Amino acid sequence: MARLRLMQGDYQQAIDRYNDSLRYEDTPGTRIDLAIAELQAGHFDIAIKLAKDAHATGPDDIRASTVLRNALMQEGEFAAALDPLTRVAEAQPSVENDYLLGIGLLNTGKPEDKLRAQAVFDRMKKSSGDSGSLHVLFGRAYRDRRRHETRDSRVSARH
Repeated sequence: MARLRLMQGDYQQAIDRYNDSLRYEDTPGTRIDLAIAELQAGHFDIAIKLAKDAHATGPDDIRASTVLRNALMQEGEFAAALDPLTRVAEAQPSVENDYLLGIGLLNTGKPEDKLRAQAVFDRMKKSSGDSGSLHVLFGRAYRDRRRHETRDSRVSARH
């Protein structure tokens, strides 16, 4: 029922059903499912905690890493997201996972991570071919990073 409610977009009902399920049997898989529902509901801090709990009991569970990666990135916690970003990209190599890793690296603000991001983007070109669509993705990643830098500097100037 929880999975059905989640697919219907009824996040609170899905969360309630997953919590009910955990009261009967507390399994890492159900915790991950609950974390996904919490993530979809925009409860990023709860999703992070649940994903970390599930990851602690099953450190090789790629679903836990994926949820943790997504929740941390939604929270803007790019440095904290690097570990799950890297785990997912290594376990499931794809343009999407490499691109997310590149975005995470760019957004830490560290010069060494910008170099690592460039290496990830170069790897994407080698694996997928050097296409115009990839360059558009790379351009978006760098453009969005500049937006974050501008926003971050405005916020810190106010404080």
